[in-house]
Amino acid sequence: MAGVVQSTNGFAIAALVFGILGGSVLSITFGFVARSQIRRSMGREKGSGMAMAGIVLGFFWLVLQIAFWIFIIVLSIGVSHIQQTPYIYNSGNTGTTGNTIYNPGNPGNPGNP
Repeated sequence: MAGVVQSTNGFAIAALVFGILGGSVLSITFGFVARSQIRRSMGREKGSGMAMAGIVLGFFWLVLQIAFWIFIIVLSIGVSHIQQTPYIYNSGNTGTTGNTIYNPGNPGNPGNP
């Protein structure tokens, strides 16, 4: 297209910048807005590749953030479960059972030493 001056879409630039910096929601949103505007510009705007890169990076960061929070939740559930689990130790007592259940979460337990 001779005589047509192409400019880079501002949303495409913003999508790529936020994608690099880890702003997942903004990167995805700006990327889709930019691609829509570039298609409607009839060749006056460019930057479709930057917009797509911003979208891909945005989804990458979004998946990474979701995985991180799932890991934190699973880890916290596991730690709280470990702290509340009673365990059995050998009391050295040669009585009927020889073992005592110790539950550190229940100090009123008569089995606590």
